Amino acid sequence: MEARTVKLIFLREVRDQLRDRRTLFMIVLLPVLLYPTLGLGLVQLTLNFGAQTRRIGIVGVDQIPASAPLLNAQRDRFNVELFRDPDSQANYVVIPRDDWSESDVMSGKIDALIIFASDAKRDYEEGGRLRLRVLHNGTDDDSELAYRVTLSLLETWEEDLVAARMRQLGRPDEFAQPLEIEEEDSDISPPAARSGTVWGKAVPFLLVMMALTGAFYPAVDLCAGEKERGTMETLLITPASRGEIVTGKFLAIFLFSVATSIFNLGSLGLTLGQISMLVPETARNAAEFTAPSLVAILWMLVLMLPLAAFFSAICMAISVFARSTKEGQYYLMPMFVIVMPLVFLTLVPGVELNFAYSLLPVTNVALLLRTLMLNQYEVAMTYLFLVLVPTLLYSVLALRFAIEQFNREEVLFREAERLDLGLWIRHLLRDKEATPTNAEAWSCFFLLLLLRWYSQGHLPSNLMAQAVYQLAFIGFPVVMMGMLLTSRPAISLGLRRPLLLPTLLAFGAVFSLHLVEKSFVPVLYRLFPIPDEVVVQLSVLLQGNSTLSKLIVFAVVPAICEELAFRGFILSGLERRHGPWMAILISSILFGAFHIVTPQVINATMLGVVLGIIVTRSGSIWPAIGFHMLHNGMMVLSSSGDGAEAAAGYSLPLVVLGSLASAMLIGYCATLPCRLPRHADAENQTAANAG
Repeated sequence: MEARTVKLIFLREVRDQLRDRRTLFMIVLLPVLLYPTLGLGLVQLTLNFGAQTRRIGIVGVDQIPASAPLLNAQRDRFNVELFRDPDSQANYVVIPRDDWSESDVMSGKIDALIIFASDAKRDYEEGGRLRLRVLHNGTDDDSELAYRVTLSLLETWEEDLVAARMRQLGRPDEFAQPLEIEEEDSDISPPAARSGTVWGKAVPFLLVMMALTGAFYPAVDLCAGEKERGTMETLLITPASRGEIVTGKFLAIFLFSVATSIFNLGSLGLTLGQISMLVPETARNAAEFTAPSLVAILWMLVLMLPLAAFFSAICMAISVFARSTKEGQYYLMPMFVIVMPLVFLTLVPGVELNFAYSLLPVTNVALLLRTLMLNQYEVAMTYLFLVLVPTLLYSVLALRFAIEQFNREEVLFREAERLDLGLWIRHLLRDKEATPTNAEAWSCFFLLLLLRWYSQGHLPSNLMAQAVYQLAFIGFPVVMMGMLLTSRPAISLGLRRPLLLPTLLAFGAVFSLHLVEKSFVPVLYRLFPIPDEVVVQLSVLLQGNSTLSKLIVFAVVPAICEELAFRGFILSGLERRHGPWMAILISSILFGAFHIVTPQVINATMLGVVLGIIVTRSGSIWPAIGFHMLHNGMMVLSSSGDGAEAAAGYSLPLVVLGSLASAMLIGYCATLPCRLPRHADAENQTAANAG
């Protein structure tokens, strides 16, 4: 790859984008015009809403005791002493009438209604309670605000009533309130940190939104738009390699993503600053809302770069598939659906930056930025490397995927397709291939995921019924897909005779790996505790069952069903498109995601890599089934003792020995040549049978 060629392509793409007035409008003019307009409109709406007069009706105004006035002398306003801000008194008009009813509140004649009981004053003077009701319309914002303010005023009035009663009894006011909590200066955190809490929630969300949209539209134009304009062919016949073309386009998309983020955040920051100038000084002091520190702003700009690189690579890899700009824009909503939960995860209470979250894309950068906004620099510096390296690695993987798609003519120049569902189903069942395709492998995974998701609320409470559930919702669909969609189901599912050496290495590795996992899995559960309801449900499920039943349900049946699915059908289909190593990685990630619970996701993903190596080297899923069965069986047996004994891991020397032995056995197995891929083996057998 030549830097000069990449630079030429980069400058060409930037120049083409800058010639497009829509690009300049989206990057520069829209942020400059949009946020000030929205900000001024919001301020105006807020001021108008706050300045509106609310009408409070009162039924039974004669029941108000004279010892603690609720209303002013004219009885058209509340007592000014009840308001924290005396200027707010003018916004609430009191209209005493004994014929007010609920219908007047619902029709909007009044915003709230206070109804005193007919004997309220007498009960109060006799030492009882002053009974009243407050009615409002919860579907109306004005009525809801009037209700909240009225309740606040009545709470303050109640204190005056208590004080008046104490004076009548000759007691000090404090007699009825023996406890005094000093709320002033109770929050000892500095104002900058309190303001950082707000910024730490808002800025990561905004930064992700800007980086994603800033990368998506240029990516669609540079890939799908170029196909539409007919200039893609001209670019492909130049001496530049596909890798150089993709890299140049990626750098252009990255530049526009960063520029969009900077202009949007800058315009938004200036708008918020201007709005704060329009807010009264008392409100600003009460909110203690300050701008982020200069250090936090600099870190925001720094973290914007890996985030923009990640989204640029992802958006480019996706937009290659689009045949037109219109089709490419359809991919934006699925992108948001996937990315937004990763951002919202940072708003969940208790979610803090740790080792596991530092590996989760988008979430890791958002959590790191939030930590920096809170001035927790020591924690941020601890995880800085762990956040940046995975993010850059994900960007490189996405970029490599984009290069791979650029090397496939059927992706770059695929024609418009009309889907005839009946014809498509007949084609699948009639024109079978020997092994599953990449699309069929992904369809299998999503089918299993949907079956698991929709059956979560109907899981059987009986232990042996769990085995039937796994056979019905995992094993049976996979076997049926293999029989219906492929001409050689046994080869598609990996049911071949295994090679001896990888099989022996696998059975040696399962015992050494158990020494490590027995100590590693409890650490995962401490880092990511599962809900108590799940623990109780599992304990009830296991109660009163024999060890043999547990082994069948948690070792034998999952080993067979999950290996048929993930190292059988799915790995076979992925291997046709991506090659052995990428197929192992993707199938392992899917295997981990299928387990849903976070500790199991991490453990299953790493275990999936080991099982994938075993299958590709032995050429069969039988060793993987045996490995999986022994692995789960030993975990069940070692966890069946008393609580402390079952939770305890092995001694450190055994864990170190197990780690070394596992690394040697699995590493040596990985160096063995891959057995002939299943699709090639099936084609050779078909040719031999035909001959």
